[in-house]
Amino acid sequence: QEINNPMPEESTTEENQPVSKMVTPLAPAATVELSLAFGIRSGVADGLQFADENLLAYPCGNYIVLRSTQPQEKLVQQNQLEQNEQQRFLPLGRQGQSRVTALTLSPNRRFAAVAEGVNTESDRVAISIVDLQSGRVKRQVTGGAADQLLAGADFASLAFSHDAKYLAGLLTGPSGCQLAYWQWSNNKLLACYSPSGGVVFSQVSFSPSDPSLVCLSGGSGGGLRVLRYADGQLRQAAATAGAGGVPNIRLDAAVSGAASRHCWLNESGLALGTATGRVIVLEGSERRADIDLLSGGGGGGGGGGGVRCLQPCSRGFAVSLEKSARVVLYERVDGAGAEAFVRSREIWIPEEASSDEPDAEPVAITDLCVSPGDDTLAVLTNRRQIFTFSLVSPLPEKDQVEEFEPLTDPSHNGPITGLDVCLQKPLVATCSTDRSVRVWNYETGRCAQRRRFADEAYSVALHPTGHQIAVGFVDKLRLMSLLADGLRTVKEFQIRGCKECAFSNGGHLLAAAHGNTVQVFNTLTYQCVANLKGHSGRVRCLAWRQGDIGLVTGGQEGAVYEWNLADPTGGRVWEHVTKTCAFTGLALAAETADGHGHGGGGGAAAATSSPPARTLPRPVCARSTQAATLSDARPSTLKTNRAPFSRRWQRRRVDGPCSPSPRLGECARCRCRWAPPLRGLPAGWSGPGMPNRQFESA
Repeated sequence: QEINNPMPEESTTEENQPVSKMVTPLAPAATVELSLAFGIRSGVADGLQFADENLLAYPCGNYIVLRSTQPQEKLVQQNQLEQNEQQRFLPLGRQGQSRVTALTLSPNRRFAAVAEGVNTESDRVAISIVDLQSGRVKRQVTGGAADQLLAGADFASLAFSHDAKYLAGLLTGPSGCQLAYWQWSNNKLLACYSPSGGVVFSQVSFSPSDPSLVCLSGGSGGGLRVLRYADGQLRQAAATAGAGGVPNIRLDAAVSGAASRHCWLNESGLALGTATGRVIVLEGSERRADIDLLSGGGGGGGGGGGVRCLQPCSRGFAVSLEKSARVVLYERVDGAGAEAFVRSREIWIPEEASSDEPDAEPVAITDLCVSPGDDTLAVLTNRRQIFTFSLVSPLPEKDQVEEFEPLTDPSHNGPITGLDVCLQKPLVATCSTDRSVRVWNYETGRCAQRRRFADEAYSVALHPTGHQIAVGFVDKLRLMSLLADGLRTVKEFQIRGCKECAFSNGGHLLAAAHGNTVQVFNTLTYQCVANLKGHSGRVRCLAWRQGDIGLVTGGQEGAVYEWNLADPTGGRVWEHVTKTCAFTGLALAAETADGHGHGGGGGAAAATSSPPARTLPRPVCARSTQAATLSDARPSTLKTNRAPFSRRWQRRRVDGPCSPSPRLGECARCRCRWAPPLRGLPAGWSGPGMPNRQFESA
């Protein structure tokens, strides 16, 4: 549309005079929706749940993600990969103001309760009830009863009653713990219970048949405590014949240690996991089984420590230890005593999950869940990777080892410090405080490359072609090639503490920020072509103009500068300073001169102006035409020709000045000679592997 329209004339001012641009509030012009999420949020109680037979729910950021459990290879064969890989996201009640601490689903898989913790002392904990069918927040619990809850505490566990009418929440904090009992449909707090003697529990659950019966276990103090709600109060339940009551049972000296986990097997049956690696099955007030998971008779091996995960199955229960990479399934058999439950299956995490990152901590299971129909078992590891196993598969033969199938790739184990997106390939690169760099493919939803380094990576940048990656470390900036077998270093720049780096749109320049200085390197010759100084605070963000002549930088002191790289002195084109705002992000509009910045104060602003006041001078061509081709055709030929160096049809909008050709320093129309504005390659160069958005395919 712009080929026949001449470009607007550019305004100019006196040399070396920066121009301040008008800053206007950022108005919403479009809406964005989440499409794909990598990683899983850790530290969430019961953070892995089945929403239905083939759908998993887990927290990611401040959202709940619903993901299919079908293997990716099966989806590829059915040509349903793109449709099934699209994840559903359930929003929370207070977006961006809280953090997820606990998760639970109702027995009918209709609602999800998400506990949101506090970030400051003035915040209040809350529970969001999310409708899984509509994906909307149905109700915010604890709104009117926040003053009655334990101050400075977060929810450590949540549970729905079997009829999904009541909700129990266990709060833990420095001052102790508290159990809250709600009728959540009316947002009515029915009762609260605070144990005496400094006892702190870590898990709460409802009886599968009686909503007034609540069970507590874990934490410090030891023991299992069952409470009953009656007359507006929660009191310790008493054992009555035929009523399914369970008395308070403390572990005897033979089983030293405290209870860590529990699960209901039936109306009056409980399986209790201990900190010494035992599972005790209680029915009423009787002990029906006592299984030692650390001994050979109980299946031994596979880690140590106490019971970390315990989930009921149709015929028994599944259990895993704290430092274990396996899950053991036990089934009920006719008999009494310790022989009431026998081991039926033993599933291990594949060894490949540990061998791919030998420097990381050993793989251990942190959470597990069983599908409603007992067809699938899913586990979550300490590397934030999900594995699944089909429980309907045939039983293994003797000495045959059963292994989980990976559903997702391992994610970062720490905060993400850097992120960049590739222009030509569907790749996203991230670095984290866990000393790893990962490259993700957002079309397949898998991790394409990952590598763990000896030092922490501060920043990361992807080359537009996706063949190279720049990573900033504490002592240097490394330029590496993305190969099929990993990352290979090709050049090291002596830049200490590079917190921000960015490739130009053409990929021939690399900007690296360290402190209040920005250095620009040529990625072909590895020479420093510009050294930009002017910020009084640390540079927090970088952004390139489309022609790769202008570089915009944002500093912690509240200044935003645009630099003219065609100027040998690296002069500033314009500037904007807001001393009360520390800029942390910067984005440039694709087809305008607008720039959008995000500040540390939680606000955003847009800097708009006419074309830059200081522009790159270009020689004016005597043959003023409105269209020309980038080819070796004669100057009088105006039709589009096939460019010999790119093997594709190309054309360019021209407003009169000379334009670059495949031959360095030569005009594409009049064959006049002109000096390139940069050392290395001219601004308009568009050779193989170096795309220029000023050119368009016809």
